[in-house]
Amino acid sequence: MAQMESTITVKTSEYRPCFVKDRRALFHRWEDNSEIYAPSLMVGGHDGGVVKYTLAIIEYEDGHVERVKPEDVRFADNLIKQYAFPEHKETEQKGQKQEKEKRGVVTEEIQCPFCGGENKNAVVWFIEHTKEYFVCCPICEIETTDTFKAKNAAIKAFRSGENEKLYKGGGGE
Repeated sequence: MAQMESTITVKTSEYRPCFVKDRRALFHRWEDNSEIYAPSLMVGGHDGGVVKYTLAIIEYEDGHVERVKPEDVRFADNLIKQYAFPEHKETEQKGQKQEKEKRGVVTEEIQCPFCGGENKNAVVWFIEHTKEYFVCCPICEIETTDTFKAKNAAIKAFRSGENEKLYKGGGGE
């Protein structure tokens, strides 16, 4: 009998950078859970049963691993941009144009130190009427706390963490 030579490679999951309640973390995987509930002892109470739910397993920067609800996870790698949504492209372009007109002129796209990855998610804006710069990252939902007369000063402030939430009140988190 001939002996078969083969190699089996087990690929580990690829971690995704994310935020959990504004804390940086790595997403490991989804976990399906279920709990059995005994019938209620009260007259007219529930019959008992099984409750199923999904949790995310995430790892914080300090190495602490935790299970969290899916709605508490906000991915930072923007993988959704790899997929095509052709029916929304025109609406998206119109929204981007309105955003540019409202906020200023985009002068440069830079890598966000908080999102990481190779994507240039952060945007350097120039406000024409005040001749000032600021930087924001729509993925992290942050922007520099101040505006600056020099573009390099705005970028330096952004990278050093002098930021605030992009949406305050009405439109965001």
